[in-house]
Amino acid sequence: DFTNTFIDLRIKEFSTDLEDLLNISNSIPSQSSLTEAIPQEFNRAGDLFYSGFFTGFPEDFVTYGSLETDAGSFSLDLNFERDSLNEGVNYLGSFEAQRVDAGKLMDIDSLGVLSGSFNVDAFSKESFETARVKGLLSEFNFLGYRYKNIKLDGNLAKKRFAGSLESDDPNLNLTFNGVVDFSTSVPFYDFDANIANLDLTALNFVKLEEELSLSTIISLDGRGDELENAAGKLVADQSILCYGDSTIAVDQLKLSIYGDSLNRKVSFDSDIVDISITGIFDPVGLPGAFTNMLAEVMPSLASPVNSVSKEVFQFSVNYESSNSISSFLVPGLSISKGTSLYGSFNSETRKLEVSFITPEIEYKQYSAKGLSGL
Repeated sequence: DFTNTFIDLRIKEFSTDLEDLLNISNSIPSQSSLTEAIPQEFNRAGDLFYSGFFTGFPEDFVTYGSLETDAGSFSLDLNFERDSLNEGVNYLGSFEAQRVDAGKLMDIDSLGVLSGSFNVDAFSKESFETARVKGLLSEFNFLGYRYKNIKLDGNLAKKRFAGSLESDDPNLNLTFNGVVDFSTSVPFYDFDANIANLDLTALNFVKLEEELSLSTIISLDGRGDELENAAGKLVADQSILCYGDSTIAVDQLKLSIYGDSLNRKVSFDSDIVDISITGIFDPVGLPGAFTNMLAEVMPSLASPVNSVSKEVFQFSVNYESSNSISSFLVPGLSISKGTSLYGSFNSETRKLEVSFITPEIEYKQYSAKGLSGL
């Protein structure tokens, strides 16, 4: 009965690859085969060179040693146990990764080399499934940027993380606690984060001529991966947004989005400006609907486009204080406290109504006071 045979090996050097492992597994008498349980990450790792100890049974053993692969090196102290009920393998213990090509192993182009040490309780089938991980990422490359010193403590699954994260990388200085889930058709977020510095330009999230960075204390409970399906609530305190030499500071802001394209409400409240949009509107179809209205009223400025989007909504903008947002977006523009803008838009009747009042507006050397209009 080979399955119940106890094995105690001291291995000076052992070389293999996924094909050899599968051939060995299929040739061993056993109630079940590991063929479907060995994850594809082993195949992407290429040739495997192991030295160390192997103690236990064929389907429940402990390995302690070092593993060299084409994708990087590992130091292992792990228990591997066949999970016949779920047709996979459980891993429990600790490991250290040295310069491992995570992108190659996980088949994700945006990932690069990583190094770190971790305690892990994981499960895999034909590929990685779930893992409870606690440890330190001393090096992690993503989108061409090399992150340093990131502490992880949480549950990982395919495109999902639930737990805490601490980073003192100079361009990603933050603490995070919560859930980020990209495993469903519409991503889900529920987390709190204290961001001391997030340099979006240095991290290669955006490509701009000047540096764009952010610091804030944020709480997000929402879903969506584009404007069309976004919903939820975001609260941010003590926020500072910097772009080049321009800076915006906001003590508190609240953004809420509820409903769908047939009945949507968007509210943005802050100590600088409040914005509200309510009604039937689709952010994706809105530019086309507005272009068609403009083409009908002033055909010399625009041409009609194919758009079936129905847009019927009301909007308002109220400036709570003289601010730097306008000059941040349009250099030289200053809009004073007390400025209000109200209106409605109907794409079916091609009608846009706007009323406004402002104590003062300045643009570079020009200024106007006491303006109002319909």
